[in-house]
Parts: sequence; C-alpha cells; structure tokens
Amino acid sequence: SDQAVDLYDDLPTGGEVSFEGGVSDAKHRRLVYIRVTCWLTADASSWAALPESLVERFENDRRRLVSARASMLISDGASLAKLLAANSSNSASIESPTELYCRWSHGTIDVDCTVPIATVATVSSSGTNRSSCVSVGIKINYLCPLLIGGDFEDDEVWQRLDAGLVDYVRQLGLTVAKWRRPVDTNYYRLTEPLVGGRPRLIRVFYPIGADTDELRQLRHGWHEQLGVPKTRPVFWPAMRLKFAADQLLSTSDAGNGADEDESGRLVINPHLKAKPQPDTAPWVTRLVQGDYAYYHYGSCGFHDSGWGCAYRSLQTIVSWLRRRGVIDAPVPKHEAIQRALVDLGDKPKSLIGSRQWLGAVELSYALKSLTGVAARLVHVSRGVDLPEQARLLLHHFETIGCPVMIGGGQYAHTLLGCSLNEASGEVRWLVLDPHYTGSETDAKQLSKDGWCGWKSASFFKSDVHYNLCIPQPDMGV
Repeated sequence: SDQAVDLYDDLPTGGEVSFEGGVSDAKHRRLVYIRVTCWLTADASSWAALPESLVERFENDRRRLVSARASMLISDGASLAKLLAANSSNSASIESPTELYCRWSHGTIDVDCTVPIATVATVSSSGTNRSSCVSVGIKINYLCPLLIGGDFEDDEVWQRLDAGLVDYVRQLGLTVAKWRRPVDTNYYRLTEPLVGGRPRLIRVFYPIGADTDELRQLRHGWHEQLGVPKTRPVFWPAMRLKFAADQLLSTSDAGNGADEDESGRLVINPHLKAKPQPDTAPWVTRLVQGDYAYYHYGSCGFHDSGWGCAYRSLQTIVSWLRRRGVIDAPVPKHEAIQRALVDLGDKPKSLIGSRQWLGAVELSYALKSLTGVAARLVHVSRGVDLPEQARLLLHHFETIGCPVMIGGGQYAHTLLGCSLNEASGEVRWLVLDPHYTGSETDAKQLSKDGWCGWKSASFFKSDVHYNLCIPQPDMGV
C-alpha cells in the first residue's frame, strides 16, 4: 500500500501520451483527467478490518456517487462526455453556473461530488457495558486518466471511473489501516527520468502527521521504486500537483499581498534579462537556482516606500521557497511579519501596523516562525569586508540556490548571485533592489534601469555594518 502508482501504466495501449493532453494514434484520441473528491466513513474499531469496511461502504453507496453526475451538467444540459470532448485542449475553459463543481484547468476536469456519500457513524454507550462504533472520515481524491475520441460516451466515463475507484478505495483503506492515521492522496508530475519516452504522473498516499524519519524513509522508498535520483526533493507534500478547485478554496482569504506571485502580477526571475557575468577562469560565478517573484515597494498595491525594503526581500525569499516546493506557507504580508515578531516576544505590540524598518536578524526570526525554515546569520563589521564572504555565498548558491537578504544602514537588498575572480580577488554581486517604486513588468527594462544586475563591491558602503540572512531549507529527499 506504500507503493507509488504511475497513472499512465493503467492507460489503454495505443499512442504516445503527453501530460499536456496530446496523444497521437489511429483514433486521434486525447488524454484528459477527471478527478473525484468526496468523503467516506469506515468502521475503525478494528484497523485490520478497515479496508474491507471502507470498500463495503463504497460498494453500498456507489449508486449515490453515480447520481452525482447531475451536478456535473453545465447550463445547456451537455453531458460530461460532450464536455470532455469539447474541451480537450489546454486553451479551453468553462464559465458556467457549475464551474465550482466542474472546472477545466491545465488538462484536468475537477469534479467535486456534492452528493453525500456516507453518513458519519455514531458512538453509543450504555451503563457499564459500553459498546461503540468508531468511525474514521477518509478523503477520496481520485484522479482518473481517460483517452477520449469522437465516439466517446458517458458510459465509458463511468465504467472507467467505477473500475478505478474500487481499486483506489481498497488501496487507500490498506494505507490508512497500516498507518492508523488519516492519509492524503498526493499527485506528482515527474519529468525525469522518462520511461519509454513518456512523462509520468505519480500517485502516492501520504500519512498525515507521521514521524519525520518515517516520512523520509517512505520518500526514499518511492525514489528507489521509480528510479528517481535522490539528488533533490520530489515527493515533498508542498511539491504535489495543485488543482484548480483546491486553489479556489485555499486562496479565497489570502488577502492583498499574499500569493500574488502565482497570479502573474509580479515579474518572475528578472535576473535572467540582466547582462551575464563571466563564468570562465579566472571567474567563478554561481546564481540563484529556481524561480522567484520580484517583490518591491508598492507590490500588490501596498505602499511601503521608505520602510518596507526588508519585508519585500523576505517576500521574495518566501516566493522562492514556495515555487521550489519547500513550503506550503503563503507569501506573508507586512502585518503577518510584524505579528510573528510580536508573538515571538522580539518586538512590542506597537510594531503591528507600524512602518518600522526591520533588519536581517528580525527577518531570520520571522522566516523561521512563518515557514519553519531556519536561516544562518553572518555579521560583517564593515562593507569593505563583504568580499570575504564570497566563497560562503558561492557555496550557498551552488548547493541550495535560495535568494539571500543583506541589510545594513537601514537599507535591505536581495542577493541572487556571487562572482569571484580567483586571480585578483575581485567580487561582484547580483543584486535585486526592492526599492523600486514603479510598475514596469519588462524584466529587461528593469535590468537596464539598474534594479536587477551585477554590482561591484563598492555598491555596499565600506564603513557600514551589514548582516546576511542566508536561508537554510532542508533540500534532502
């Protein structure tokens, strides 16, 4: 039950399948996905009997699941099969009164079964002779790949779902019984290694709240089973596929400034448009690895010019952690950062809602509190001594690759790279400046104007004390 399942292995043969929805075969079929989410309850008074109890409950209520088709009809009465056929391309979209129940997004139909599937069992007791029926609620999150063509019918959808769901529910029950705790069903897209020239869509059951060492051992097993190198994390919970319906629920109360990097409002990776720094002898150059969003004064409609540069640097760092899959925590707003410091006892309550400047030390506390990621603090007594930290930062960008915050003299910046001339000792820094106040979205123009680019050591004042906040996320399997 702990094995990872490759969803593509269960597809009918014929044609090479692409995750994005393309397929090439004689019938011109296309690959789409249908996801069913709902809750089941099962008798947990005996963990050994739970799998069969769950399957039995599912079998008894299967007709109610099928009746949920009514919630998947769009306003003009089209069937699910027609809906799938009409939207079997990535550019399609659904805008209808039932979009919360059925939404086309990135090649996936999200189906939320609103019809109750099971009634929670009751716990009863009488006098000294106590008898109880202990029930456990289990979340069903089943993703079914389908190859569809012009002659695709509703019955084919439900036959495929019916067969797949029974096996899925049984495996889910076995996993819950083994771990004796709730289990999440997570899906991961693997782009490497490719098997037979095709990508891989993997399903795993992730026990909620299990011991850290147990989870690490579980992930190691998945890497070995699938032949995935252990050089980087792949199966962390935060790296799971995010579905449209889940995103609607999880971000409904995000508020201004949180998760804006996911909505296309901020510039992503502006350093890629900066003039490159040599990486051939005698120069050694290392850059940020992965994606991040450029947070600066005024981002997301929040005006913090003159005091919010450190907050913006932290937001950029958190956006990298999110996009790298290290964390699920949202990009924090200014008030959330302030409140975290107050809750830790580092600052008085008057900080909340104020315009008080923060430094690298405070940001390291907030980073740990809000995301669980620790940071290494490096104190540099004078700016002229910053080049002495070049090899430390070269190692950081090579092994971890996360942006680094540097603060001093009431100014904060974000470091995205370091370049060292091993012959002369000259050091250059790739600096992202959070003090930008405009609305330019062209990364090339931002670089041309000096807001993101390589700076000489003289960029930092020689007589000012600086602190480096270097995030240390766990990048192991």
